[in-house]
Amino acid sequence: MAQLKGKFIKMVSFLMFQKELQAANAYLMSKLGKTHLELEDESWYDVAIFDKFMKTCEESSALKDKIYVNIGKKVYPTIKKTVGLPEHLDTPLSYILFEAEGFLQNHQGEGVVPRKIIKSSPKEVVIEAKAPGYNSKLYEGVWLGMLEMCGVTTGKVENKGNDVFIITW
Repeated sequence: MAQLKGKFIKMVSFLMFQKELQAANAYLMSKLGKTHLELEDESWYDVAIFDKFMKTCEESSALKDKIYVNIGKKVYPTIKKTVGLPEHLDTPLSYILFEAEGFLQNHQGEGVVPRKIIKSSPKEVVIEAKAPGYNSKLYEGVWLGMLEMCGVTTGKVENKGNDVFIITW
């Protein structure tokens, strides 16, 4: 069973409307006997909970599966807020390479596969990124969010299929 840190489940909960949050918390109470507010940021939780929270957002969103991109854009600002980011992160490439390592710091268990950098250059990265039990569209947002943190507003993430993404800026 794959697990991830509680701060990401909480992050999704803060994007929900009250009705969605009530449904998500009912699910969480049935699984853990806790609400989202009782999750510990750095403790491990089943990715099925994260997936359920994201699907709950998707069900009531006009954006449908594009909501995963919006959620993904919040991942690195959440990391920055909770545990901080290293000072050496100053370029899109440094962020993307850091994310490849950071993925393993925030996920554990069966189904968690390290990122595989297929190609890396100053303006493009081709990366294989398997999602351990949730929609990989989230990754598009993660990388776009990192590019925005670097001041890049024209970046693109293309899903080539088979868990391979091309990130350009």
